[in-house]
Amino acid sequence: MKKTFTKEQLLKALELMEPEDSRLLKLRFGINEDEPKSMEQLAVIYNLTRIEIYNELRRVERQARNILSDLGY
Repeated sequence: MKKTFTKEQLLKALELMEPEDSRLLKLRFGINEDEPKSMEQLAVIYNLTRIEIYNELRRVERQARNILSDLGY
């Protein structure tokens, strides 16, 4: 079962992440943006393939979950 987090908790995790990792999640989920970016849009922004951006997203999402877990959420 996947645990869900509040927006406030996610923002806290983003503050503690490396800026480039934080930026990727912000773009993907539309935080500080009008619209969330698709995988295709992110691949263009980062000059990566769709598979590579998918793997990067999985890595930074896992990192955010680990940070929140360490904070007791």
